[in-house]
Amino acid sequence: MNKTSFYILTVLHIILFIGTGAIIIWRKTNPFILKRSPLILCTSLIGGLILNIVILSFLTFDTQYVIIHHKENYHALLRLRQCATLIGHVFIVIPYLLRAYRLYFIFHLDKNWYEDNSFFAKNIHRTQQKWLLRILAISFVPLILICLLIFIFPEGNYFPGSEIVSSKTQQDISESLYIIVAFAEQLGFVISLYNLREVSDDYQMTRELMWVTVMWIITPVFPFFAKTDALYRLPILIRNDLFLLRSFWIPIIISFRNPIKVEIVTQEMISSLDLILQSEILLQYFEDYLIKIDYDTSSNLEKKITGLSTLHSFMQCEKYLSFPCPIDYETLKDKMKVFEFASKNLDDHQIIFSFKNMLLNKLKNEHFENFLISHDYKVLRRLVTNQEIYFGRILQTSLGSTLHGRRLSIHILNSLNN
Repeated sequence: MNKTSFYILTVLHIILFIGTGAIIIWRKTNPFILKRSPLILCTSLIGGLILNIVILSFLTFDTQYVIIHHKENYHALLRLRQCATLIGHVFIVIPYLLRAYRLYFIFHLDKNWYEDNSFFAKNIHRTQQKWLLRILAISFVPLILICLLIFIFPEGNYFPGSEIVSSKTQQDISESLYIIVAFAEQLGFVISLYNLREVSDDYQMTRELMWVTVMWIITPVFPFFAKTDALYRLPILIRNDLFLLRSFWIPIIISFRNPIKVEIVTQEMISSLDLILQSEILLQYFEDYLIKIDYDTSSNLEKKITGLSTLHSFMQCEKYLSFPCPIDYETLKDKMKVFEFASKNLDDHQIIFSFKNMLLNKLKNEHFENFLISHDYKVLRRLVTNQEIYFGRILQTSLGSTLHGRRLSIHILNSLNN
């Protein structure tokens, strides 16, 4: 690659990565960005930019070029590139592992979330982005020391990424160290992905980590070997650009397209039929209860009036009152005959309204009262109680600290089916 191409591609990468970072900061309050820890994300972004620029320099100014054209200070330049390679590499991988740990820790708090247990209170700080940044800073200390050793001592050539080959032993040690570190990183990704296998998150972070893990494992280690052809470094450049797409631009696009719509379920809601009928989650649960009761009661199979038919007729009345339709009205007239509802001298709207009230009273008196003393209701109440405590504590973590008035969805149906 010639110098002109190098400068053009370098400028384009700088603009692209800095622009992405600016958008991340701008959208940092959106859940799809916030839950990914924006500052930790930006660290990966910096690492990707550094490593891409280094690889572009490899493709343009290989080792022999630097030695020939910079005879007096080529040692310093090659060591600088070695340090930049290590810094960019570490800046990419550590934030991913920290984000995986944070996700794992938050979604496994339920193992120690009982009210008489202090585990949650003592460890809640570990879910905060500030704590992760401290750990990130601590992990950079060994990296800084290694870079100092590379510049100060000739033995720094033994560290991975050295382009200066003083002996076969030095080259073998350098390459062996990188293979060991690369294996440890891949093992860390695999373990993180395994621990997150049962975690269900609405922000696709687990899926992102799975994608990154696969890419990290299949990426060749050749770019860090001193005598490798420069073109073998190209897969690393492609990988980093794919990381930019998957870890940054896809969440950014989703943050504009998919607003979070969630709701909360409380004890007060499950004790009121009117509130249940307004909740999609609870309405589905109540409907499933009626289906089961109608099926268990053999006499109801021979009847046209069941709890489920009453509920569906009520919902049809609601639909008609909001969006009048002659076809729906004729259907409701047939249902009035089944329910033996006598309409007075009223207009169509008033007739349907009266029929709806009759159905609501029937649901309350004949079906909802039985629901309140059923085993299904006890299960629902216990689940809601547990979820209220759990999500109340999750709201104290950085995963749920800034929802801006949004409400958490309690996945009752999924929990009951498990």
